[in-house]
Amino acid sequence: MKKVLWIDASSGVAGDMLCGALLNAGGDLERIKEAVSALGIQADLRADLVKRGAFAATHFVVQPLEKEPDHRHFSTIRTLIEQSELSPQVKKQSMAVFERIAHAEATVHGIPVEKVHFHEVGAVDSIVDIVGFCVLLESLGIDDIIATPIAVGTGSIQSAHGALSLPVPAVLQLCTGWTLTQSGRNKEQCTPTGAALLTTLAKEGPLPPMQPLALGHGAGTRNPQTHANLTRVVVGEKTNQAHWNQDEIVSLECQVDDINPEIIPELLSILISAGALDVFATPILMKKGRPGFALTTICPPDLVESLRGLLFEHSSTLGVRQQTQMRSVLERKHQRVQTPWGECRIKLGLHGGKIINRAPEFEDCKILSKQANIPLKTVYAWALAESIKGEA
Repeated sequence: MKKVLWIDASSGVAGDMLCGALLNAGGDLERIKEAVSALGIQADLRADLVKRGAFAATHFVVQPLEKEPDHRHFSTIRTLIEQSELSPQVKKQSMAVFERIAHAEATVHGIPVEKVHFHEVGAVDSIVDIVGFCVLLESLGIDDIIATPIAVGTGSIQSAHGALSLPVPAVLQLCTGWTLTQSGRNKEQCTPTGAALLTTLAKEGPLPPMQPLALGHGAGTRNPQTHANLTRVVVGEKTNQAHWNQDEIVSLECQVDDINPEIIPELLSILISAGALDVFATPILMKKGRPGFALTTICPPDLVESLRGLLFEHSSTLGVRQQTQMRSVLERKHQRVQTPWGECRIKLGLHGGKIINRAPEFEDCKILSKQANIPLKTVYAWALAESIKGEA
């Protein structure tokens, strides 16, 4: 079975917290020490067992043993990793993280990637956090990583570029395409290193179907009284349910009681033409006894903005709700069969190579029915029987 790592970033995330969480879940500190030695970095590494709130957690501590430069160029770190004796997987993942950070910094500062130099992210502890996390992923045999939306704090933080408002520009750039939530806490909840590790190596999503094997808590350096400053992870094996093809969808919902019902079919048609996966209108009884419709649009995440705009433009709603969901889907294929009246497509739904569902393409059946002037149900039944006969 495949191993999956789920990361709860709702309390914030940083590189040392991610490493601490994996160490707390059974990772081996010696593997990180070997990697640091392979990089030629002089540092003392510790995994301290601490309390954060009511929970036991591991605080991963990196103490440099040599004087650090003010900054390191991206090219310097790339050479350091490429010339090391790290495994190919750790090299690939570590470089992907640093490249993402470099591109984010280049965009924020308006400079070429090769001229990017890292301050905080180029420090020894950040390099060890990134490489160490990738080493622990490999040693624990993690195949997939899924993480929640990332919580960010408010206020400001002092950096090499002066005082910066939270979340800092680099975090915002790194989290492009990822969901951020406002924690309301007046401190940094997500560091650039933590954001880069998640957005580079993980996919966003809820806790997947799994059999938990280990739970890990990674502690942040601060220990506030108001909340447990930690990152939680779960290491588990995917269950059979997880072998179904899965993707992420968004459900857009609203209800209207002041729209001409004749407009509803055209609205649904517009939404489908714009890329909605499915749309439907449900008759409902609304406040004050008014009859109305509940409108639901199912769509891919990248079409949320455009379809929400169409709902506002073509209906009378004043608000649209959205909910992100995971769905399991069958593999889809088409089969063509010959009927006495012409060719008809058959929609097939497969799982593991086995046909689970089949249905004649309705529009094909309708066309053949009109052309031959015979009942639609006759064409439909014939096409379905021909499809089943072909599998016998």
